[in-house]
Amino acid sequence: MERFRYVCAIVLISISGSVLGQKDSSVVRYSLGIVPSAIINMVPAIQLSHDLRVSQSIMLSLQTGYIISSANQNNKKTHGWRLRPELRYTSYANGKAARDIYLFYNYRYYYATRVADEWRAGGAYTETVFGSRKNFLKGFGVGIDFYNLFGDNSIMKHSRFGFGIGLGGFSNEYSDTIFRPSGFFVPITDWESDLILPITFVHLMIPLF
Repeated sequence: MERFRYVCAIVLISISGSVLGQKDSSVVRYSLGIVPSAIINMVPAIQLSHDLRVSQSIMLSLQTGYIISSANQNNKKTHGWRLRPELRYTSYANGKAARDIYLFYNYRYYYATRVADEWRAGGAYTETVFGSRKNFLKGFGVGIDFYNLFGDNSIMKHSRFGFGIGLGGFSNEYSDTIFRPSGFFVPITDWESDLILPITFVHLMIPLF
């Protein structure tokens, strides 16, 4: 949480400095878009992209996603959120084509219901037990996006497409030991211990306005 507050403070300072340094306030503008690529993520979400351009070359973005599912078949009724503030620099612009490189901080949390059958009365019968799993992924990374890759005649002519990579702290919390996966081959993403794992994503944003 302290790290997240530190990142937010840096973003706010960047906004203030960039806006105050503008000679032409008409450059500052807000735009909103949808991110359909977030639906095919390993942790699918309905995601929006909030962009605030503060100069010709600097833009501040915030990706906000509501998590609706998980690729893990043992997770039931999954829900949560994804927040990804980004500091973007437009390194190339030529007409409608452009390229952004950016730094980001990724915060993801979701809660999932878990179900297990537990033997009772010395194995006489089984009882269905309900519990939960909490998953966290927090870390920094870099990304690159390209504008107008699909051409002027496409319905996505103003879209933004690219990818991001980084490293983050990954952890799971299970409400009871019975819900921890067991066996010889347990996916690393199901481990309860704290891990450092790569953050990777493909990003397609379609502007709404």
